[in-house]
Amino acid sequence: MQIERLPRTVNPAKLAQRRIELRGEIPLSDLDRLCEQLLGSEGQVALQLDFGSDKQGFTTIIGSVSAKVGVTCQRCMDKVMLDVTAKINLALVADDEAANELPDRYEPIMAEDKGFLPLRALIEDDLILALPIIAYHETACGFVGEDSKEIDIEVSKENPFSVLEVLKH
Repeated sequence: MQIERLPRTVNPAKLAQRRIELRGEIPLSDLDRLCEQLLGSEGQVALQLDFGSDKQGFTTIIGSVSAKVGVTCQRCMDKVMLDVTAKINLALVADDEAANELPDRYEPIMAEDKGFLPLRALIEDDLILALPIIAYHETACGFVGEDSKEIDIEVSKENPFSVLEVLKH
């Protein structure tokens, strides 16, 4: 079963029992913490999440989220548009002890009050983690001109220990 209209909160255990697929888009402007790190809030976040259970009985949320975002190029300080994608591979746990027992392929997530998760916060966290630490244009930008030529810099090859030569004699 697939849900077209995306809810604000989800109950992953109930969705996993029914094997629900969430697919859709969320306005980028709904993700305040992410937008603080961007140069604008225009656009959409596309998501695809499958709720289910694995062979070991873990309630899982598997899928991906992606968005085209504008950030500052660290070379030229202009805007650069990036395609940011985050793979989601979560398993619902009750406490820290259960999280320690989780296989390495999953990241643990704990439901909040009454078993619900805020969907937008889950998506926002993964997109923030997927942002590059240093963003830059893939092609030449304002910092390095397209027609720039190599600059020969003459480096002095003087030995820094040459002053000690006096002590030898």
